[in-house]
Amino acid sequence: MIQMGGALVVGVALGLLGSGGSIITVPILVHGLDRPFDVAVSESLWIVGLISLVGVMVALRGANVQFRTAIIVAPFGVAGAFLGSVLTSSISNNYQEGIFLSVLLASSFMMLKSPKILEPNSFSSFKSVLLPGAFVIGVLSGLVGVGGGFLILPLLIYFGGLKFNEAAGTSLLLITSQSLAGAITPQLLLPIQERPELSWGLIFWFTIIGIIGLVFGDRLRSVLAERVLRQSFGFALMILSVFLVSR
Repeated sequence: MIQMGGALVVGVALGLLGSGGSIITVPILVHGLDRPFDVAVSESLWIVGLISLVGVMVALRGANVQFRTAIIVAPFGVAGAFLGSVLTSSISNNYQEGIFLSVLLASSFMMLKSPKILEPNSFSSFKSVLLPGAFVIGVLSGLVGVGGGFLILPLLIYFGGLKFNEAAGTSLLLITSQSLAGAITPQLLLPIQERPELSWGLIFWFTIIGIIGLVFGDRLRSVLAERVLRQSFGFALMILSVFLVSR
């Protein structure tokens, strides 16, 4: 029951906002399904990467994916996710959880803040903020299993000059690339005995149910105000932060 409800919430968040999936997935896996934190990180990356991939296909129907921006930004996020995944073997679960909680709090504030859409003045300003930002978000993605959409979305709006729907669709493409990069890295680099013991059955069913939630969330987005969506999700993340700190 926890698995089904949690997966639906993750999918709806990705469909509504183009972000927020993994920031919910990790706590569900750890506290709801008793998965070890390091294993939950890898499972979250697979789940969110696959759900987001379907989300990209849905977003393409509405022409809401800005490929020109994604092609420039994605390599930086993928490189960061690769580095983050490599670093996980040298960082304890307690430190990983501490970083995750910090990211969770940051994401709640980002969602509560109302972004103003700005056209970038020049490509140099675009590069100076968005590309390093994408790399740092990628590192966090590989390190603590977050797709980074809650941080990518404001960056695309503030410094990429994208409207909300375009930013949400493009965010899903960037989440897909860096989540799957972070998920695949341990499988390629670590010896078999050191790889996280993933539950592929859990990943499969969580993903399928999450995709159903994503389709529902995408349709719901057209009838709800963007500001209400973001701020409601921000309050929910803040409540989740308090709960996890209390644990």
